[in-house]
Amino acid sequence: MNRPLLAIAGAVALAIAVSSCSTTNPDAATVNGVHINRTAFEADMHTLANDAGYLKANEAAVAQGGLPIAGATPGSINAAFVGQQLSNLVLLQVVHTELAQRNMVPDADQIKNGEQVARGILTVPDAKAWASLPADLKTKYTQKGAEYLALEKDLGPKTDAELVPLFASVQDQLSLCVSHILVATQDDANAVLDDIKGGKSFADVAAARSTDKGSNTNGGNLADPSTGQCPTAASLDADFVAGVRAARVGVPTAPVKTQFGYHIILVVKPLPTVQSLHTELVAYGGQQALKTYISTNLKAANISIDPHYGTWDTAKGAIVPAAAKGTSTVKSAVTTLPAALDPSAVVPSSTP
Repeated sequence: MNRPLLAIAGAVALAIAVSSCSTTNPDAATVNGVHINRTAFEADMHTLANDAGYLKANEAAVAQGGLPIAGATPGSINAAFVGQQLSNLVLLQVVHTELAQRNMVPDADQIKNGEQVARGILTVPDAKAWASLPADLKTKYTQKGAEYLALEKDLGPKTDAELVPLFASVQDQLSLCVSHILVATQDDANAVLDDIKGGKSFADVAAARSTDKGSNTNGGNLADPSTGQCPTAASLDADFVAGVRAARVGVPTAPVKTQFGYHIILVVKPLPTVQSLHTELVAYGGQQALKTYISTNLKAANISIDPHYGTWDTAKGAIVPAAAKGTSTVKSAVTTLPAALDPSAVVPSSTP
C-alpha cells in the first residue's frame, strides 16, 4: 500500500507556527464543509518533526525516495511533506464521511490492522520509530486507518462470481512454478521424453540435455535459486505459458514449441486458481474498488485548502505546496492519490 514519493530537489521549506492572531484561518482545509483543524494538524506535524525516532525513520524513507520532513532552514518543515500529509487527511475525511453515511464502524480486525495503514499514512516503516510516537497521535491515525480498511472491505467483492474477472485481470502477474528442458528440435524433445519415460529423473535429463544455461544446473527449475521465487506469467514466453496452463501437475508435457526451441515442461506446484487465491482476491478487489471510489470522489468533492499550505489540484487529487518567497513554485510529486494511501495492486502470488 505504501509507494514512496520521489524526493523533491530543492523543496521549499514551510515554517509552521500556530499564530495567536485572530485572523489566522482556523482550518487547514475543509472537505465538503467538514473542517480539518489547523491547530491540531500543525501540532501533529510538529510532533513528527521533533521526534528523534521519527526523524531517523524519515531519513531511511528519504533514501528510498520518500519526502523529507525537515525543511531547508532550522525549525522548518518541508512544504511538500506537509502537503502530502494534509492531502492524506483530505482523502481520509472523504472515507470517514462515506463510512458514516453507511452507518458503519470498523470491526475489531480492522482496528487491529489499522496501525499498518496509519504507519503508511505517516510513512513510519520502522516499528521502533512508531512505538516512540505519542499514544494519542497513534490512536488517532490508527482509527483513520481502520476506517480506510472498513470502507475497502465494504466496497469489495461480496460473491465468488465477482472474483472471476479479478482473477482474469491478474493472470499475467501470477507466479508459475515449473521446470523445463529446452532443446533445438522436436526430435530432440521426443528423445528427452524417452529418457524420462525410461526412468531417468527430469532434473538429471535437464542437466544433461537442456540448452537453457540459466536453469539446467538447477534441474530445469525456473525458480530463482537464491529466493525460490517462481517467475510470473508475464515474464515468460506466451506459447510457453499456454503449455504450462495445459499441463498436469507432475506430468511432463509433450513438446511445446516457442521462439526459443522445443520444451518439455513439468509443472511442480498446482497453478493458482480462484479458490486457492480467494482471500487475496477479495483483498485485491477491495483495494481496487476503494482506489476508484477515492479518485472519483476527490474529483467531485468541494475542497478548500488554506493557501499557507498550497492549492488543491483536482486532477492530481492532492495539494501542490505554496512557494516560499524568493523561490519558484515547486510542484508536488503526488500522483492521482496520495502515495501513502494509494492501494496499489497487491498481486496474489502462488509461491510462499
